[in-house]
Amino acid sequence: MGGLLIKEHCEEQSGRRRLLLDREVYRRLDQPQSDCVNAARFVIEKTMDR
Repeated sequence: MGGLLIKEHCEEQSGRRRLLLDREVYRRLDQPQSDCVNAARFVIEKTMDR
């Protein structure tokens, strides 16, 4: 089997703002659990509707 790959995505609308959160975690099979590659991205967009 391979390693571990987790991808998460969340969106929320708050008033005139759209909030986006993306998270990725990757670990090869031969790596210890504490040694992983991860990334997070948080975006706030202003919406024009409403």
